[in-house]
Amino acid sequence: MQREANSSKAYLLLDFVQRLERHREDRRAVHIHLSKLKPQNRRDHHLRIAENTFDDLTKQLDGQVFGMHNGDIVFIGRDVTIADMDDAVQRLRVLFGDDPLAQSIDAGTEDLFCTYYNVETQYGAVLEIAEGLYNEEQRLAA
Repeated sequence: MQREANSSKAYLLLDFVQRLERHREDRRAVHIHLSKLKPQNRRDHHLRIAENTFDDLTKQLDGQVFGMHNGDIVFIGRDVTIADMDDAVQRLRVLFGDDPLAQSIDAGTEDLFCTYYNVETQYGAVLEIAEGLYNEEQRLAA
């Protein structure tokens, strides 16, 4: 691969997920779909604040946060509970509270703001997300 690809955020996520294949147990992930926010809510400073929301989880737990080229955030942690991740997600919902996407959680419908994964049982889906983000980044760079 090209040197640029090796340092891209999506490549780092893909590489991390591929290395997790043999170490999936007790890992969870959340994909925050910030790329679906209205453009005025996807400014660089908003995205930096959003990414920093996961700092405590990455320090306290064996976790990694990946801010993608499109604004999406993927957090993967070991021994992290859904409640731990949901706390960070709720803070992001408040941060982006004026965007309809942040309010998209309704009983009986899909949450368009984020998707949670149990990496142990849903590894294929997490790998697919990482591959999709990497392929999208490569397509935009071409």
